[in-house]
Amino acid sequence: MTVIPVTSISIVGSAVKSGWSETSGTVIPYVGNGVWKDKVVLNGTPSDNDPSRIVFVINNTWNVSPIKHIMGTSNGAAQEGTSIVEDIYVDTGTYDVTLDMQNH
Repeated sequence: MTVIPVTSISIVGSAVKSGWSETSGTVIPYVGNGVWKDKVVLNGTPSDNDPSRIVFVINNTWNVSPIKHIMGTSNGAAQEGTSIVEDIYVDTGTYDVTLDMQNH
């Protein structure tokens, strides 16, 4: 198992205009202190077979596990070599998205 630093976080899915591509998702900017934050427009084209949903992608790849908080620090990391994600069902629209790795 390799633990790698989180260098980027993006949102992909049927609710996102760019769809499910892990390399062209909606990037959430890092604002400091373990926090990623932005106003995000979810204007994808969900269908009956692919309802409106999103997932967070770390470092532009599916090949990492969910974000982990490193106890005793404000750092976050991801585990390379696995991909365990859970879809988040949402309505299309504009959202204030905050991913706080320092306080989770």
